[in-house]
Amino acid sequence: MSNWDFALAIDIGNSRVVSAIARVTRSEQTQAAVFSFSNNEHSATSAVFVDSDGSLSFADEAERRGRERPERLVREFAHQMGDDVPVMVGEYAIRAEDLYARMCAWIISVVTVSEGAAPAVIAITVPTAWGGHRRAAIAAALERAGVSDAVLLSEAESVARHYELSHPLQAGQMLAVYDLGGTKFDALVLRKRIAAGVGSQPIGEQVHINDLGGANFDELLLRQVMATAGALASNAGDELPALATLQREVVKAKETLSSEADATLQLEFSSGPATVRINRSEFEALIDDPLEQTLDALDLAVESAGIDANKLEAILLTGGSSRIPLVAQRLSERFNRPLVAEDDPKATVALGAAHIAWDRLHDGITPRSAVALVEDAASAAPSTELEAMSVASGTSSAGSLTVQRPPARKSWWSKSPILITTAAAFIACAIVFSNSTAAGSRWPDFIQTMSEEATSLVDPLILQNFSTPASGTSESAVESAEAGGPPASRDRSASRERTVPRDADEPMARSRGLSETDTVADGPRKTPKSPSKPSKPSGPKAEPSGPPV
Repeated sequence: MSNWDFALAIDIGNSRVVSAIARVTRSEQTQAAVFSFSNNEHSATSAVFVDSDGSLSFADEAERRGRERPERLVREFAHQMGDDVPVMVGEYAIRAEDLYARMCAWIISVVTVSEGAAPAVIAITVPTAWGGHRRAAIAAALERAGVSDAVLLSEAESVARHYELSHPLQAGQMLAVYDLGGTKFDALVLRKRIAAGVGSQPIGEQVHINDLGGANFDELLLRQVMATAGALASNAGDELPALATLQREVVKAKETLSSEADATLQLEFSSGPATVRINRSEFEALIDDPLEQTLDALDLAVESAGIDANKLEAILLTGGSSRIPLVAQRLSERFNRPLVAEDDPKATVALGAAHIAWDRLHDGITPRSAVALVEDAASAAPSTELEAMSVASGTSSAGSLTVQRPPARKSWWSKSPILITTAAAFIACAIVFSNSTAAGSRWPDFIQTMSEEATSLVDPLILQNFSTPASGTSESAVESAEAGGPPASRDRSASRERTVPRDADEPMARSRGLSETDTVADGPRKTPKSPSKPSKPSGPKAEPSGPPV
């Protein structure tokens, strides 16, 4: 390991992406610092722009291009990791994990050019609740993107490591994490491992709330600003400024209110400029109810850990929206525990992950032996959507994308010609024996039942083989037909509100505030038909023909 080696950590959230670099200083101390994507920004927008020629742009450049062509801008793709339904952008069908992996590859190339060398080890953080399915999906996508030696670290492990840099924990001590990000909230309790005394592990449940974060606060503030601006425009006989302009001004005002008592929005009307002033108390009144939901969620996480809040060493604030002053005030009133927050809470996860990656490199642990991946993760999904991008050569922010229609799913019976032949022969025999039976007698009931079952098995097969959709059929229509429902039933927004994980090994994510019941992304579960009852056609009930047996 040379003096120029460094570790790179990447934390891609739903709204922002943060990277951090760890290396040894001249005083032989390990130091981690946030990588700056621009002169005044330590984080970048988590967005990808897919051009019509298949090229990709990332972060702030993607957001800039998306203002002119918003239909090609993809945001919040981290919600859809591991989903079967791809992200549709024009004529392109792209897996969410491929967008995620290509953004990681772009970040690595940018850092490589900036530092003059490639990182010795790369750590990529993933949500603590992710199980084997999503970890395998992202590992395979990283392989396709040319990133084959990354370490996957949980966000909880990274947060705990960063906390212990300044507040070492003793074995068995506990820490609560309050993570208020751009589009979601998470609360969990961590306990210092007793075995070996290294690292922390989650205890109890991780309580998750979808669609509660800084973006939702922006929307609440935007409504109030639009009401005020609408009154100004009505008095002046003007129209409201463009929505995109209002949104940018609202985000700036919200960030200003984290450090100032009031904020001023500069709006442009055709009759001239105008200002709208918002004070902190007005903003806090708007977000008071959503913040109360986050406090309840943290209370539930502590309760699920089987401890009292006074047993916590501290509450660690992470996520950009945790900088809002009302957050610290309400947490102190409810839990009365020490609060720990960075100057930039968005960077907490990335900084901790950078330290873990450097520690493993220093200890001689290779990335491949350290990462907790499924052994054959690289072969979990075929590399059909995206072409691999070289990250060692410092490529630009655009990569090539190939047109790929979603592959048609094959039914299980289409792979069994023997079963089909047997079923057809059975039906033929049943017809022959039925016709040769004396008048007035009936074939035994179980033979009739089996005939109907076989018929119901072959009928959909015949329809499938002779009703192939035309080449011009849209991807959404094909996917809907395969899913067994109309296009409207495959609502994409529903998958982003998932509160029950796909994986059996993932802990149950509990939703509070937004819905009273947990939802499943794949839709309502259907009770399988009993094998002893034949399937019946829809419509009026058929009367039995012939005398009863």
